[in-house]
Amino acid sequence: KVDEGESTFLTSTQQKLKKYEKYYIPTPEIEGYGANKSVVEGIATKDLEQVVQYTKKTYQIVYILNDGKFSVPLSDIPSTYIYRENPLLPDASKMLRENYVFDGWYENSEFKGDPITCIDDCKEPFGNKVFYAKWKGSTFNITYYLNDRPNEYNNKNGAYYYQPEATDSIAT
Repeated sequence: KVDEGESTFLTSTQQKLKKYEKYYIPTPEIEGYGANKSVVEGIATKDLEQVVQYTKKTYQIVYILNDGKFSVPLSDIPSTYIYRENPLLPDASKMLRENYVFDGWYENSEFKGDPITCIDDCKEPFGNKVFYAKWKGSTFNITYYLNDRPNEYNNKNGAYYYQPEATDSIAT
């Protein structure tokens, strides 16, 4: 409000304005919120009141699938989020890669740090996000048979071949 000579305009710092003086004040930034005006400006009159409305920002989520894919419709996967709302990232039940098991989302392509399950787990809990899918090879049990006899020396074309143990585990 402007009194008969001066007024006080409250922002992050107080500013004294003279009546009919032009003013131009940058809108204070608030983490995770956007203002409907980047500046407040005008001419100081007797009843000066400027209102800045803040709304929560919407941020983008990008998934780097590393040869995997989603096993559910894309409409079931969050592609945006709103500040302080905490969407869960797709878990293993929504991820698919042949011969691999989903091993979590990471904020970096080197898979350093802890896996991320929701936006609040991030180092910076706001802003556009990129998440990298980590996969580990599935484990299979393989039983070897040569000439229908496991785990022994076998004669094939007149030569003897050693048969490894009947069951070995390998990772793909």
